[in-house]
Amino acid sequence: MNCQICFLLLFTFLFTSAAFAQRVPTLGTTVNLGDASGVVDDEAYYLSVDYLDATHVIAAFKRKGSNSSSSAVVADIYAVVGQINTSTGAITWGTGMDIVTVDNTYPQIIGLSATQAIIAYEYSPASGSDFGRASILTISGTTIQSVGSPVQFGDFEMTNITGVALDDSKFVIVYADKRGESSSSNYDGTAVVGVVSGSTLSFQTSGAYNESTFSTTSIGYPTVKKVSSTRILIGYEDGGTSGDPGEVVLGDLSGNSFSFETPVEVHPAVFGSTSGRVPVGVIDNSTFVVGYTDETVSNPKKAYVKVGTINTDKSITLSSAVEYEAATDFTGTSNASAIKEVYDASIQVLNGNEFGVVYTGNVSGDKGYLRIGERSGNSVNFGDRVTYHSAFHTDDNVILSNSSNAFHIFFIDETNSPSRDRVKYIYATVPAAAPSAATVEAKVFLEGAFNGTDLNTTLNASIPSAQPYTGSTYNNHAGSESAAIPANAVDWVLVELREAGSAAAALNSTKVGSAAGFLMNDGSIKATDGISNLTISLSGNTGSDFFVVIYHRNHLPIMSAAAISESGGTYTIDLTSSSASTYQTTSALAALSGGKFGMPAGDTDGDGDVDATDLSTWRTNNGVTFSYGSNGAADFNLDGVINAVDRNDFQQKNTSKTRQVPSN
Repeated sequence: MNCQICFLLLFTFLFTSAAFAQRVPTLGTTVNLGDASGVVDDEAYYLSVDYLDATHVIAAFKRKGSNSSSSAVVADIYAVVGQINTSTGAITWGTGMDIVTVDNTYPQIIGLSATQAIIAYEYSPASGSDFGRASILTISGTTIQSVGSPVQFGDFEMTNITGVALDDSKFVIVYADKRGESSSSNYDGTAVVGVVSGSTLSFQTSGAYNESTFSTTSIGYPTVKKVSSTRILIGYEDGGTSGDPGEVVLGDLSGNSFSFETPVEVHPAVFGSTSGRVPVGVIDNSTFVVGYTDETVSNPKKAYVKVGTINTDKSITLSSAVEYEAATDFTGTSNASAIKEVYDASIQVLNGNEFGVVYTGNVSGDKGYLRIGERSGNSVNFGDRVTYHSAFHTDDNVILSNSSNAFHIFFIDETNSPSRDRVKYIYATVPAAAPSAATVEAKVFLEGAFNGTDLNTTLNASIPSAQPYTGSTYNNHAGSESAAIPANAVDWVLVELREAGSAAAALNSTKVGSAAGFLMNDGSIKATDGISNLTISLSGNTGSDFFVVIYHRNHLPIMSAAAISESGGTYTIDLTSSSASTYQTTSALAALSGGKFGMPAGDTDGDGDVDATDLSTWRTNNGVTFSYGSNGAADFNLDGVINAVDRNDFQQKNTSKTRQVPSN
């Protein structure tokens, strides 16, 4: 699974538009992790959590039995599986299991499927050097049925284990070991590939991802994320180089071993020689975000993010501007309650360019914080800081999500009430992401072209290939729609979407998108292919309900009476059958035969009034040969002739009618 524990720096979520600003997370109630027998009432350390599938999660941690004495080891590494209610986010936990009962540390859970997971950990025998072990966990529902025999990985003393699944049978473990190091405190970075075949676990040749470049490097707290089934990205602190810089490195899988590119420096000084973290969040196979805390400044130590691009030649390009922009300082140092330090952060991509971060921040106690962010090009902006745990102190913060609109936060609560550090979790939701486009299925009649059943297509051969709706008359529509004219097309029309709290408030300024399309003889509005429903690109929208406005070049515009909701991916409105569907009802409409309604004809200049100016335009062109681009607006019935019918049946009848669509 992609979701897994990842330590590090702080993050805040970004909001780059009014649309994103509405995606404010709603936090549920904090819950104590408990198995089938109740709350796991143990002192907990080194939490790791991962999803098995969309409805199951597994947690593992080191525990100290039923009392808080660190010397009384009743159990060691413990794991438990939970079933997620996808509607409420509630988790029902099965019976937990002691995986190993000797003194081990750094447990890492890697979910492979609903029936299998890997538990990896640092094995610390009573004598000899520490080394890595891993076992297959076989799972049924919320029950861990068996723990496979432990398999050793790595031949050197190691620490700081993490990992990620590449697919349902292959995974990678990343850790720091003493490969080639003479110093007792130096640990090089190493990655090893594990393969599951049925109930058999095996490991392939390991290789230090920075050994060839930093032979004496001591790395700290690596974070690994999957880019693809054959590529990983690792962030880490290079503790063997002056300043403890933060770095990222790309690894490609060939067979069952990795080859690594040259590490790229994220920042020359990452916070703390032992607590520096460089978390990464992979957005897609060529884009990621990476964070760090800047050690070069005194408190408050500011945390930043950069946007990373993975180029086709496997090189990595990091944005430089983000580091120094105040908006990207997600510690909130502009606030009175500035965070002075940040640690134990976890990053999770939620939806497209949107990501979430949970972290511990030092503001009157080490509290748990959440932010939602979004990357736009090479820029990152953050939303407001949300406190998810207000008591001292959170550890091992983990954010997991398999939905764009919901996630879980897991953490260890070190409040020590009652007297032990317990595993807890919170379910959080965010509103559905604002759509970037809307598909509209609209139907409207033009009074002038209506023949009692449908609309005449007399002008079909005269319709220009380019739509005619530009300038302030049509609320500054900027589209350049152009197409061959389909059969049965009556004319071009313009469809606009507005977002407002009420119809009266749906002014010109509330427009979130518009597009020109073809009005067909049955009243339907189609895209430029004459077949598909119209798709409108959206910008600045905060939700998904819109007022629909329709313009025609010599009819008064009309607007829906209510905001239209999406259904089945489409916004549907019929403005022909009931006056109640149109704002201001009959005062905005022309009543047609057969109980139908249409847009009133007679507005030659598009100013929203049928008046003496329109009459003067008709008089000037009465009897003049029709030309769509020059005098075509005076042909109110769209029959290609400008004569008395246009005046008597339309302009004169509708004199003094005015648009009911709100403007300014």
